[in-house]
Amino acid sequence: MYLSYNEYLQMGGTLDSIAFPAAERKAECCINSQAGGKAGQRIKTLGDIPQGIKDCVFEVMRFAQENDGTRITGENQSQDGVSESYSYAVRTDEEVKAEQESIIEETL
Repeated sequence: MYLSYNEYLQMGGTLDSIAFPAAERKAECCINSQAGGKAGQRIKTLGDIPQGIKDCVFEVMRFAQENDGTRITGENQSQDGVSESYSYAVRTDEEVKAEQESIIEETL
């Protein structure tokens, strides 16, 4: 575990203690898979986890929480008894993945 729940809360995290472990593991996997998995191999050799890595885990978790699968948004309008609904994509999966990779590259 790169980031403890107490550290996460101190950084301003809002997940509860039940949701935290899965989200933290997912963030670790994203970080470890960067650069062909070599990042994770290097991190595992460290005795203490540097603050930069903890910051990266927190940012990846925050980003994942903000982009929790909701890629489509919509709006409804009503005028003179006629209703119209519009739906449109906010971000594609590729855009979300690219932004997540960018967070990891910039933070580490």
